[in-house]
Amino acid sequence: MNAILDADCTGKYTILNNLQIPENIQQSWQKTIDLMAQAMGVPAGLIMRVHQKQIEVCIASSNSDNVYEPNELADLHTGLYCETVMSSNDTLLVPNALTDPVWANNPDVKLNMISYLGMPLRWPNSEVFGTICVLDGKENHYNDQYKELLREFQQSVQLSLKTIYENQLLINAQDELIKSKEKAEAACKAKSVFLANMSHELRTPLNAILGFSKMLQEESGLSDNSLDDLQAIRFSGEHLLRLINDVLDMSKIEAGRMDYDESEVELLQTIKDVGQLIRPKAVEKELSYTVDISPNVPQFVRSDLIKIRQILINLLSNAVKYTESGGVIMKVWSEPVLSTEDQGFQKLYFEVKDSGLGMTPEQAQEIFKPFEQISGRAIEGTGLGLAITSKFVGLMGGEIQVHSEPNKGSTFTVSFSSQVVLANDSEKLNREQRRVASLKNSQKTIRVLIAEDQKHNRNLLKKLLGRVGFDVLTVNNGAQAIAAVPSYQPDFIWLDIRMPEVNGIDACQRILSNASAKVPVVAAITTSIAPGEDQKALDAGCKVVLLKPYQEDEIFATMADYLNIEYNYVDELDQCETGLPNLDLSELVLMLDRQLLMELQQALESLDSENINRIINSIPAENSETANELMELAKAFEFERLIELVETALCD
Repeated sequence: MNAILDADCTGKYTILNNLQIPENIQQSWQKTIDLMAQAMGVPAGLIMRVHQKQIEVCIASSNSDNVYEPNELADLHTGLYCETVMSSNDTLLVPNALTDPVWANNPDVKLNMISYLGMPLRWPNSEVFGTICVLDGKENHYNDQYKELLREFQQSVQLSLKTIYENQLLINAQDELIKSKEKAEAACKAKSVFLANMSHELRTPLNAILGFSKMLQEESGLSDNSLDDLQAIRFSGEHLLRLINDVLDMSKIEAGRMDYDESEVELLQTIKDVGQLIRPKAVEKELSYTVDISPNVPQFVRSDLIKIRQILINLLSNAVKYTESGGVIMKVWSEPVLSTEDQGFQKLYFEVKDSGLGMTPEQAQEIFKPFEQISGRAIEGTGLGLAITSKFVGLMGGEIQVHSEPNKGSTFTVSFSSQVVLANDSEKLNREQRRVASLKNSQKTIRVLIAEDQKHNRNLLKKLLGRVGFDVLTVNNGAQAIAAVPSYQPDFIWLDIRMPEVNGIDACQRILSNASAKVPVVAAITTSIAPGEDQKALDAGCKVVLLKPYQEDEIFATMADYLNIEYNYVDELDQCETGLPNLDLSELVLMLDRQLLMELQQALESLDSENINRIINSIPAENSETANELMELAKAFEFERLIELVETALCD
């Protein structure tokens, strides 16, 4: 029996009591039974429906001489004709009950119904519905023509039963779908709450770890070992942050909440920045890392910076991860989009090729699935990188392809179209790449109120803002922030959204509603990804919402935009992309002898870090300034730049 249909099994028959007969079908059955009784010339044509202990006259022909009434009930186990039909699942013919001792005490005889012809009715799952039958007050042998006629009426009713049954199955399936959807929504909500809490708990300490380690790296007087240790802390923290972001990004993708955030992107700088993250990992494994950028690649495009950056990091990290010898090459080129609708667009191509383990075609089909890692490879990570990469590329309207052979490496190619932007807006973009030193030409004190319940994060932001000249007051929660505003009169307020007593959203609403002459600019900081929380903060009056761990340039850029202030930046003396000084090639030739340069060139080409450091340390003391600059480049793994300098010097 079909469990979906909730049958009642307490009586002799398994009865599908929950299946109601629609009114239109009842009307159709009534016409059928009336026609049947008329065609056979009998007073009673019936459709009977069985229940737990009784049988019901479901449909009765409307003849004036019919002794049976619709909805009339008769007890089972009393020798009714219908019981025999249902039990035997076969046709029953009784020509004359008065001359047949088996039927002498049949209750229908008392109603003067002495002849009977009936056939069983069943649901499509073979459970009993009842019978279709005719009865007569006189002897009737119901010839074969009558039997065939009754069978046609039976099949007609059976067809209706099939329709009712299948409709009920559909209704039940829809009910199950609704229940499943409700369960899924509840599970999704619970997942969102969990992820929001997890994000908060992890991002809060990460914000302090990354912020203070970066700030300490900028302090003078630290030893090389201390700087290396701080760099290790930052790399580890950023790796943990990427893992968190992978899980959160996949959650957003699954929930359909991942957006395409288009802005002006300095593409060439982004490629270089990604290289700074990947190169140390390659050098550590003694791999070469090469970037080949075509001259026609635009410097600025309109696209999603976060997604481009993440796509490149994921592809390059995987390439280094699965390569034990040789190297990784990234090629970047572009082609104009010829469509008249997309004038000013370029199709960008990013090809990442490695000499690593490679994959079979079957494995290549699986790698874009979430949490999928190639069996037999114990590699760190979530197994989400390529799945997220594929989703990001699709969200950007692009394509990703992979070509790979076992033990011969893999080549991933990503392509998507972007609008080219002229470099006339580069000042705003470059501002994000420079370190703020102080407020420019500030004639007045700019007061900043920070409300943050986590001590380390509160002190981090206070130190960051205080060192450039802002007057900073810190409080522990939203209630203290509300109380401090009238007397402190801040120009700008940073509010953590999640705080005890009064949260950041409520505090923002109350501060702005109570403001009189001086209305401060309010911005929010959060560790949460709870759905709709950002919008709630904006609706409350916050100008912007930053997610921890934030970058210091985000803090300064936000305040510059809303307070109309400018900054003095640390003089970087025409630094290269790593913040390290360019060398004067003519000075390099004069300072170093040719034999030393040739040895250094050989060490660089073999990526022998130990030998590179030894050669640089052997530079005579009178050339110590040049040696120091070379060592800074070596520490930053700027081997391509060092090779270029040495080769140029040797060719001079």
